[in-house]
Amino acid sequence: MINLENLKNNCRKLIERYGKERIAICGVVILVIIVTLWIAQWSPTEDPSTELGLSIPVGQLVVPLELANSAALNGLVNRTAVVDLFTPGDKNPFVESLRILKLSNGDGTLFGALVPEKLAGQLQDAFSKSKLRAAIRATQAAPTQFHVHVKNKSTLLEVPIGE
Repeated sequence: MINLENLKNNCRKLIERYGKERIAICGVVILVIIVTLWIAQWSPTEDPSTELGLSIPVGQLVVPLELANSAALNGLVNRTAVVDLFTPGDKNPFVESLRILKLSNGDGTLFGALVPEKLAGQLQDAFSKSKLRAAIRATQAAPTQFHVHVKNKSTLLEVPIGE
């Protein structure tokens, strides 16, 4: 048990020896150190699963997606969404259940689309049309369906060398 009389006597001796101001300053410094350590212990750390690289499934790439209604979608999409993409004048979407990611940018809202690696090159041209509009679907939507007709360009060129 603490002897209150001894505690009072020890406090009086400290005050006589060091002065009230020094003891008050030391007390404030100790309090600041304790509070700083407490805050550092309880501050949230960045969840590694929030990094973009961990959100991309194997076999998929993120392709930039320019949308005419990106400002409207900005308030509706926190991080990810499932959308249908429409071209002007078309009643049917040319991409259904497309998974998109909200990308940060200082100038405005940018979105990226998760697409199969094999189609990424072909879809970059289709997704760079600024007239595209997106409509949000339920996150439990069916797999992505592409109704994009892209001409295959040959990457090899045969040059006759003569015989």
